[in-house]
Amino acid sequence: MSTTFVKLALLLQYLRVFNRGSFSHRFAFCMAIFVALWGLSFTIVAWFPCSPDISAYWSLKSDVNCWGFASQDPKIFEMTFMTHTALNMVLDLIILSIPVSLYFQSGVPNKTRRGLTGLLFLGAV
Repeated sequence: MSTTFVKLALLLQYLRVFNRGSFSHRFAFCMAIFVALWGLSFTIVAWFPCSPDISAYWSLKSDVNCWGFASQDPKIFEMTFMTHTALNMVLDLIILSIPVSLYFQSGVPNKTRRGLTGLLFLGAV
């Protein structure tokens, strides 16, 4: 859930920087919606891992259906973890690459270019 909020904070900052109606602004807006839905879906999977009784997660009852991070099957747990991790990395790369177009626009002040270089450097670390 925390990674979702960090990504949303960056995307909302991008919405302030880019001109309304530009491709970058629309793309950042669409990415914000996608990131919010992504975070919500994995939050639900993490908070409600078993049905019909959520307490079965910590009591290890065998008669309930658990999925995702609470699955008793190692393959299902691994696939849930790998899916979350892979999507997290892909979203990081996409969000990091959104402001690159601003760097190559003509007429951008050097102060803005230096700030963007610092932002990309910190994001790459």
